[in-house]
Amino acid sequence: MLPSDTSSAQRSVSRVKTRSVSKTSTGPDKSVLDIKSSSQPTLPSRTRSVTAVLRSISRREVKEKKVENLTPTQSGPVKRSVSTAKNYRSRTPSSSTPQRSQSRATVKPIREKKASYDPFNLLSKSGTSKEILKKIQASRRTGVLDMSLAKLSELPEEMFYFLSLPEGADLKHKSLTPLRELTASKNSLEVLDDRFADQFDSLINIDLQYNNLRKLPVNLKKLENLTMLNLSNNKLPTECFKALCGLIGLVNLDLHNNHLDGEIPEYFAGMTSLQSVDLSKNDISSINEAAFSGLISLKKIDLSSNRLKSFPFMSVERLPVQEINLSYNKISGSLISTARISRFSDLQILRANHNRIEVVSEFAIILPVLEVLDLYSNSIASLGMLLICTPSLTTLLLGRNIMPKLPEGVTGLANLKTLDMTHNQLTELDSELGLIDSLELLKWEGNKFVEKSLTYLTTKDIKFRLRARLEQEQGVSVESGSPEQDSSEELAELILLQQAAKSQARAAAGATVDLSGRNYREIPESILDHYRPGGIYRYGSEAVRELLLQRNMFNTIPGSIQDFAFADALETIDLSSNQLGDYGFDTPISLRSVTNLNLSGNSISSLYMFVANFQLPCLARLDLSFNKLDDIPQSLVKVFTNLEELNLHENKLIEIDVDALKGLAKIDISNNSISYLPPELSLIKTIVELKVAGNTFKNPRPHVVQKGTEAILDWLKLRLPEDDSME
Repeated sequence: MLPSDTSSAQRSVSRVKTRSVSKTSTGPDKSVLDIKSSSQPTLPSRTRSVTAVLRSISRREVKEKKVENLTPTQSGPVKRSVSTAKNYRSRTPSSSTPQRSQSRATVKPIREKKASYDPFNLLSKSGTSKEILKKIQASRRTGVLDMSLAKLSELPEEMFYFLSLPEGADLKHKSLTPLRELTASKNSLEVLDDRFADQFDSLINIDLQYNNLRKLPVNLKKLENLTMLNLSNNKLPTECFKALCGLIGLVNLDLHNNHLDGEIPEYFAGMTSLQSVDLSKNDISSINEAAFSGLISLKKIDLSSNRLKSFPFMSVERLPVQEINLSYNKISGSLISTARISRFSDLQILRANHNRIEVVSEFAIILPVLEVLDLYSNSIASLGMLLICTPSLTTLLLGRNIMPKLPEGVTGLANLKTLDMTHNQLTELDSELGLIDSLELLKWEGNKFVEKSLTYLTTKDIKFRLRARLEQEQGVSVESGSPEQDSSEELAELILLQQAAKSQARAAAGATVDLSGRNYREIPESILDHYRPGGIYRYGSEAVRELLLQRNMFNTIPGSIQDFAFADALETIDLSSNQLGDYGFDTPISLRSVTNLNLSGNSISSLYMFVANFQLPCLARLDLSFNKLDDIPQSLVKVFTNLEELNLHENKLIEIDVDALKGLAKIDISNNSISYLPPELSLIKTIVELKVAGNTFKNPRPHVVQKGTEAILDWLKLRLPEDDSME
């Protein structure tokens, strides 16, 4: 570099630095730009570093200007010198410019939020909250929509738009999951849109409790897949049953705490799948005789807290009802009004507390599986022979009645655990209460007992005192021991004789011998002696026709059944819940009159020995549910030619042999592992009832299965080979 060139370059750099320092108060200097534009072509190649310095200074100045012009929402907190801030204020021409820039800066985040919850750019202007819109969009993927506690007065319009399929959409390729569950409880809904049932016919569960519903759409019956409907705590009148009567697939219906009044009509008749109905806390005064008559699957009825004066028990006698609640009504006189002996084979819980009942029934009522009987707070003086016909009773609540003594037959309840006799008119306790080994809780406060010594004793101590007193009355000596020790052999034999006497009383009333729940491994000799020909029992017109041996420990079917004097008249044998297994049929048995045999819950995995060793020419109903069967032999229907009903519920069946089911009228193969339902089943013309739910096959679909036997058979017929369908 020449000396002259070097000195000229240095002078240029010093001038640029001086001007850049003074610029902070006066803005950018045009001379700097002139130097940049004029110096680049004139400077020699060795002074290009000076040009780079100039460029960096100009870039820094431009950046500082941009930072000064930004608002706080765009740049956040910006550190700058005091002089820069002053220059910013001095250069601002008016106060309107930063306001416009700020308004433009705040628009962009709002648009970004729109896209996050409204991908179709249809933000609701009807007042629907953003949270509900998000839930509606999420339900497109999950099929579940929860809008509870959303302060809704009507269903959002966006729900009908976003959750509906366009016409002609291909179900196999749609991206929308059909809505299956809807919860809109605790809102202010008053009506349901008429489009509701048309657009959401795939709904399975609807929860609309705690609203102000006063009316239901008439086309509600289009919800063919609906199984659970909760309309409790609304303002629905009795007319709402007209809209509900077409829901043939409904399983659970809850209408408690509404404005139902007057008589309940027979609109339930077509709801064949209904299992539970809750009509409590209304103003219902009567029930139509045919209201429940067609509900072949009904298991639970709750009519508590109404104004009922009676209940038509005869309309549910043939139904599989397990629980009836009639508490807090105005039922007076007889609870079960009947003019004949009646039998409720499946009833397990009966509650009728806080009424004005005087008599349970004028005639004998057979309740073989009743476990809970609640008659608290009534006007009952006697139960008659009722307890003789309730062998499975575990809880008996008779507090606040007018009973002067313990009800007849209470000491024969071998399974009784709780007995409430508080606030009656008892003066003493029957000594035979001490023989009820299963009794865990005895309540007797508020009576007129003479024996003050029993006042502060526990149930266990009272039983021990009563048992000791009974031994003295009977003149039987027992070995000394603690209250937990069992009674002596003499006392045990006395118990057996009493049980035999109770069984004979049942035979006179209902032709039944009940030996259930005794933990028997074999039938005791005392019982056999009682019922052998020539014993105490006398064969006559009231011959025993039902033998109950369930809930024992039999590992083989006792051949001694054939030794009973009534063996030839026996029609029903219940051996459910024992331990038969695969070796329970080794003993050959011949019973010519047996039509009903229950072998459920016995871990049976094979029927070949049963078919080989049992001669039951009149067998019509066979219950093999809750076992381990994986195969049904064809010989079953060939040997038992009169067999009409076969229950194979809850087994391990994998496939179905159609030939093994020919000639049957009622078949239950539900809850197995059947992966394929053969179309040839539809060729069995005798089938009137077919239950196949709860298996692993994918076809027919659940909505077809729920419609019942006729729909299943029609579906199978369409899949028959052409040759078979022509036949």
